[in-house]
Amino acid sequence: FKGTVGVKKNVFQFQDLEGRFAGGRLQVGGGVDLAPGRLPRLDVKVALLDSRIAVYPFTYAQTRGTVTLKGDRLPYEIGGKVLVSQALSREKILDRKGGASRRVTKFSPETSGSRARESSWFSLAVQVEAPSGILVKNDLFDAELKAKVDLVNTVDTPRILGKAETLRGRLFFKNHAFQLESGEIEFNSRTVLNPKFDLNAKAEVKNTRITLAVSGELDKMKIGLS
Repeated sequence: FKGTVGVKKNVFQFQDLEGRFAGGRLQVGGGVDLAPGRLPRLDVKVALLDSRIAVYPFTYAQTRGTVTLKGDRLPYEIGGKVLVSQALSREKILDRKGGASRRVTKFSPETSGSRARESSWFSLAVQVEAPSGILVKNDLFDAELKAKVDLVNTVDTPRILGKAETLRGRLFFKNHAFQLESGEIEFNSRTVLNPKFDLNAKAEVKNTRITLAVSGELDKMKIGLS
C-alpha cells in the first residue's frame, strides 16, 4: 500500500491509500474511530479496480465499483455497488444419480469455533450487476449469463438474491447438447442455493428437431420434450 494514514485523537483517517489486490488495485478512504470501552466505529470506503474476487459459487469474479464498511456494532455492514465484467462458475450441479447436487442446493458451510465468531463480524448488502460475461461451465451448462443481484448474508456464508438471464450457450441432457433459446434464473433464498428457473432449448437428433423445456428448482426439476 501507498498513501497516508492520519491520526487525530482516536481517529485513524485514510488519505489516498492505494494498493494491489486480487490481480487488480484498490483505493481506500474514510476512517476508523477507536476508543476504549467500545467497539471501533468504521466508516471506510474501498474502490475496487479490476480485482478478481472468489465468491461462492464462482471461481472468480472480476469487479469494479465501491464497497463500504460501516457500523459501530456487530455485525459491521459491507455494502456498496459492484459491476462484474467477467465471472466463472464450474460448480457441479448433478450428483452421480442425476439429481441435484446436495452441495449446490443445500450449501451451508459449517461454522464453529473461530470461524463462527469471524462470520458474525460482517454482514453483506452489496448490489451486483453484470450486463454480460457470467460464464457457467459444468455438467449441465456451457453458457453465458447476465445478472442483477444482491449479495447478502455474511462473509463466511454469502448468498445471492435476484435474477439472471441466459444470453447464449448450451444445455446438456441425455448425452445431447441443446442450444439455449431463452432462460431465466431466480435466486430467492437466504439459506440455500436452490434457484427457480425456466429454460428453453432446441436440438436436432437424427433429423428430428427436439424442443426441451426445463423449469422448477434444482431439486424439483420438470422436464418437457416435444
